[in-house]
Amino acid sequence: MRRLPPCLLPLVLVPVLALALVAACAAPPAEEKIETRVENPAEKLLLAGWYYEERNSPRPAERLIREAIQIYQASSDRLGLGHAYRTYGLFLRSAAVRRAAELYAEEGFLDPSITLDNRLAQSIAYLERAATLYEQEAAYGWVINAQLQLGYGHHFQKQTAQACAAFDRSLKVYQEHRASTEASIRLPPGESSYETFVAAMKDQSNCPK
Repeated sequence: MRRLPPCLLPLVLVPVLALALVAACAAPPAEEKIETRVENPAEKLLLAGWYYEERNSPRPAERLIREAIQIYQASSDRLGLGHAYRTYGLFLRSAAVRRAAELYAEEGFLDPSITLDNRLAQSIAYLERAATLYEQEAAYGWVINAQLQLGYGHHFQKQTAQACAAFDRSLKVYQEHRASTEASIRLPPGESSYETFVAAMKDQSNCPK
């Protein structure tokens, strides 16, 4: 799979959130325990991404994500909850979690239904929850991204049919809502269109022509 810069892993970003992500990457927190001072759930998710992508520190990242989930659930913020579920899905398949396998084998995840053996399947489950919430909120830019990330997830699990279907859904939503989502698409360097990018992803997953 083609790799993106860690700080800009999502391909589809609300412009304001994109700027916040860049700022978070450019100016990391100075203290390891800064998460205790962050109360806004959106900021918790941004900081969580920095912890597990840049600092290889999955434990504080997971705490922040679970706290954001609880806040969004309590406030019935479905779009925010979609972001939190999406972040947790990406976290579960991250290199930081893989490197901390011994720690998680001993202590487990904060969601007790997750184990090292099923974390990739659980990653897909959380991404599916995010996609559903984005659909309900008509947040089509985020639907495009969630389906793309589901395609990656199924690809990593060698689930070709499911990967191809997710890539197709991502492209279909993009084509149906191009006018409202075009500004939020961030393609990797060298890619001319979302259509060609998805076609390349499908080729790598051995999708039928």
